[in-house]
Amino acid sequence: MRKFTWNYHLVTTFTESSLREEIAIGFQQSKSDHSLFTKESQIGTFTTLLVYVNDIIIGGNSHEEIDLLKAYLHSNFKIKELGPLKYFLGLEVARSSAGINICQRKYTLEILEDSRLLGTKPVSTPIELNHKLVHTTNEILQDPTAYRRLIRRLIYLTITRPDITYAVNVLSQFMDKPSQAHLHSAYRILKYLKGSIGQGIFLSTKSSLHLKAYSDFDWVACPETRRSVIGFCIFVGDSLVAIRITKNPIFHERTKHIELDCHFVREKVLSGIITPIHIASKFQMADIFIKALTVSVFQFLLSKMGILNIYAHLEGESHETKTKKGHGYSEQAQCNLQKISCSKQVDETQDTTAEKYKALTQESKAT
Repeated sequence: MRKFTWNYHLVTTFTESSLREEIAIGFQQSKSDHSLFTKESQIGTFTTLLVYVNDIIIGGNSHEEIDLLKAYLHSNFKIKELGPLKYFLGLEVARSSAGINICQRKYTLEILEDSRLLGTKPVSTPIELNHKLVHTTNEILQDPTAYRRLIRRLIYLTITRPDITYAVNVLSQFMDKPSQAHLHSAYRILKYLKGSIGQGIFLSTKSSLHLKAYSDFDWVACPETRRSVIGFCIFVGDSLVAIRITKNPIFHERTKHIELDCHFVREKVLSGIITPIHIASKFQMADIFIKALTVSVFQFLLSKMGILNIYAHLEGESHETKTKKGHGYSEQAQCNLQKISCSKQVDETQDTTAEKYKALTQESKAT
């Protein structure tokens, strides 16, 4: 009941207009993500809030609007401002004049440490080429708890690591009865992550507001259902903003949404708003989400997706990071978004996991 009361009070505070303040709060709650609130004024200012329990991230294009909003929140809640956003729910945010980089380095190190693979030898791809992973009755794990927990953690890691999305999607299909082979493949993902722990998504400030989408499918790729695997990714300019994988969805001719699903898109194509373009296989970005690729193809596509490792100088440059220099990042880089905590300040203790990783790396080099 307390959680419901807090959530109701928070939502009504953001969405209802205030007669006591100089500004009207008037935020709109997103229908696709109820933790997201946005507000656009008539003078062109845009402000957004992202809420997780009692933590709030505020962003916008007007410092004045953000300051007014923070003052209003201070008058309604007991809050503590934590300054520029650097860390939130495992996401690490760094900013330079070139753009914003989001990664999960500390979270990745924790996964490697818990799996006792901090000192493992890296591999170049997250999944073997021409793999044949299926349900099996051989070498079933007696206790699948560790496997399920690992896959759930890897699913969360795909927020900033689209390069492991396909491998994680395949392994998540065996959560009911995982085998030793499935666990071995999961460990391969960790070995791949070891080679690029700080890798993340780079959102460029120079990207144009031009929407690009890549879509492809792997015909009857699933060895068990013989369904095709369909994947697509969406870019704003050169920045990757969305991806999705599915097994050939059923299309109902008589659905009541046929006008929205089919004719709407067709009208946009005919009017020139959407322009379909054939993409050669070697440039098809969506392939990295629907199939296992060779090392050269995998790294080439990854290099075109706005992926950046700002910690490459600490980890040793891999093939895919050598071409990404010159973005002006440092470990102390910060994002100018504002983060507010309604309770305790985030504990900024020393990253002991990172120290263990460095020690193991130095030890392996010495031997």
